[in-house]
Amino acid sequence: QNLKLGDMIPSLQGQSAEYSPTSTKNGKEIYLNSSNLMLPDRQIWVVTTAALPWRTGTSVNPTLRAAYLLRETPARKVTLMVPWIEAADQQKVFGKVKFREMKQQEYEIRRWLRTQADMPDVAQKLNIVFYKGRYHPDYGSIFPVEDLLALIPQKESDVAILEEPEHLNWFHPETPEYWRKRFRHVIGIIHTNYLAYTQTYVGGYYKKYILYMLN
Repeated sequence: QNLKLGDMIPSLQGQSAEYSPTSTKNGKEIYLNSSNLMLPDRQIWVVTTAALPWRTGTSVNPTLRAAYLLRETPARKVTLMVPWIEAADQQKVFGKVKFREMKQQEYEIRRWLRTQADMPDVAQKLNIVFYKGRYHPDYGSIFPVEDLLALIPQKESDVAILEEPEHLNWFHPETPEYWRKRFRHVIGIIHTNYLAYTQTYVGGYYKKYILYMLN
């Protein structure tokens, strides 16, 4: 039996077509325009939980994803949204204070794209936006400490690619706005299988169920 989104998530009943990337016509599967990233004039936001020079999957992969989307699609604008952490957290993540201002880290990201990724054509064109974040040593991750949607202009709310969405949305601001309501198309990319990690610890068989419910 084929399930619709509304069958699995009651809050989406009657809205399934809006959030489904595909539909059918005359028995054939068709793609909705909202999910077609090859349409001209799209505005794409790649939002993630880490930034270079931290060499982790949630910094390197989203940076390259944003760069290739800018190079390979006819998008009007591609924005990479990354966290800015203050000196105390930079000590924990980088081992020292590397940046006093956001523009210094932005320069480093563009330098990496130009020299390490060999993408000078997009290094200067990519739009980069910072949000305030805090490093949580127990999770080894950075979490937003401000409302991300408040930083994104309404007119640019077209496509959102959320890297590590479980951390981006861990702390919810008191606002009626949410990603699927604001953007025409939202993609979530999971980077880490935390349930698999949890099983490797003492009592992991039971802890994984607690973590599943917590998430």
